Amino acid sequence: MTGAGAPGGPGVIKCLLKDKNIDLLVCDINPEASGRFLHKQFVQIPPATDNDFITQIFQICEEEKRI
Repeated sequence: MTGAGAPGGPGVIKCLLKDKNIDLLVCDINPEASGRFLHKQFVQIPPATDNDFITQIFQICEEEKRI
């Protein structure tokens, strides 16, 4: 989930963690995002405006074996 520090991020994370079928990875551009502290698996990502944003997201998914 990207946007772990967004206003609704913590609530979304809590809901997703209730579903045991979801393999959650929490991401945000801010290394101190509030959602980071709600889940053990956190990755800092570049801003969505970064030219390589999509490529980097796919790379993270492949490295984490999530695709």
